[in-house]
Amino acid sequence: MREIRDEVRALREEVRALSEGRSQTGVTGLIAAMQREFGKVAIDAHLESARAGLEHELDRACPEREKCLEVFFREIMESAGTITDGRATREALAGYHRRIRELKKQAQPTCTPCFEEATRILDKQEEIAGSLGILREREDDPSIGSISVEETVKKVLEPTASIPRLGILMELATDSRTFSGLSAITGLRGGNLLFHLEKLEGAGLISQRYERGEYELTASGYRVLRGIARISASLPGCGQKSEHTDRKI
Repeated sequence: MREIRDEVRALREEVRALSEGRSQTGVTGLIAAMQREFGKVAIDAHLESARAGLEHELDRACPEREKCLEVFFREIMESAGTITDGRATREALAGYHRRIRELKKQAQPTCTPCFEEATRILDKQEEIAGSLGILREREDDPSIGSISVEETVKKVLEPTASIPRLGILMELATDSRTFSGLSAITGLRGGNLLFHLEKLEGAGLISQRYERGEYELTASGYRVLRGIARISASLPGCGQKSEHTDRKI
């Protein structure tokens, strides 16, 4: 509650500044910034109850409970991230609903309440974005001139331009993995695997839950992987998935 009061106080100061007169461009930018800031507060408050709702709804006796909780909440957090950083479009948010529906096709009928709760939370996030005026119909295509060459190479191109590292990202997109689990999947051992993991961690694409804990995809890692998937699907000869028989290096 204190955080919300602080945000409201800050918004009041900004409104007072508006009344003192600014250029139309400045006013438009200020309003957009205010909408994003208030959206962040609203989404953060919503997420506090979202996880509690999921944990309550998911059957504690289900052997897949923890895995489902992790998958659902990752989708919810990624959806929330598009709202709080100003990237929320109806198309983008609809993508999270599609993934939940695809997962449901592989689940048992007894899992229906769990999927309904996840869908309800996604619906609520979209409702919040719409009510605050930060939900766009479609995403504006960024200009080529907007590319930050150095940062893009450092955080996207160099870390992913590797068969083992791209394979690791793809594995972590479906579930978190231990070091030994990734070793078994990729065929990499010891320092060789650690080298690639450190590259991905340094770029902020993956993280480790606790010291020596499982590795998982970050929100940035997920967005980068989705971007690679879109590019790959649009290029001749790149859209067909192949087996990663050449991961060992």
